[in-house]
Amino acid sequence: MSAHATPLDPNIDAAVIQYGGVSRVPGYQPKRYPPLLIMHGEADTRQPMALGQALVDQARPLGGPVEWVTFPGENHGFASDLSKPAAQQAFKHTIAFLDKYLKGE
Repeated sequence: MSAHATPLDPNIDAAVIQYGGVSRVPGYQPKRYPPLLIMHGEADTRQPMALGQALVDQARPLGGPVEWVTFPGENHGFASDLSKPAAQQAFKHTIAFLDKYLKGE
């Protein structure tokens, strides 16, 4: 859903997408993307990593920088449990990315 909604609102200055992919709405062609942080578990059985990579490939020519971070051995939803190392890493990536693109360097 984020991959579909983010390009529609020019007020979105940056976005973090976890386990995402390109919009599945038939005929939808985004025209812009803000800076994106896309994080994906390499063992995701619900949202295959190829869909996340497709979003990276679609977003890069249409907008701001795209950061692509993958987590080996992690399945869908890995970032929801902050007691796990991968979730802690994802949280750190998120804070650093938002600081960079919303606050400025």
